[in-house]
Amino acid sequence: MGDGRELWHSEVLKKANGAIPVKVAVAGVQRLQLVVKNGANVNGRIHGDDGRSMRRAMEYVAPFIRDKKSWPLKADVMYDSEWPMRQSSLLFAGLAFGRADSLELWKKLPADSRVEEVVRNFFVRQPVLWV
Repeated sequence: MGDGRELWHSEVLKKANGAIPVKVAVAGVQRLQLVVKNGANVNGRIHGDDGRSMRRAMEYVAPFIRDKKSWPLKADVMYDSEWPMRQSSLLFAGLAFGRADSLELWKKLPADSRVEEVVRNFFVRQPVLWV
């Protein structure tokens, strides 16, 4: 969607479709939106045809965000001591899935960092503006 009008549309895609090239003219568009509608909609939640979903992803990763020492692998990011930050995914998942625990965790985490590399990799710093 661009400025409230549909710019491109596809049929329901499945994993077997693979990536599809998309070319959309967005010059002059002030507000660009990605709208996902899906034939694989279960209980109002979109998931892939292989069962993957945002809900399952957040259920998997949230415990590691809550306690990063529980992550079973070696730390693999620069400035590991600065992470986790206030991940926007916790806010969005908390609201979308009614998860108060995700919202509380989001509130507890640091919102900002003074380390330039961390700031550069922390993409959405003001997610409340999106809700």
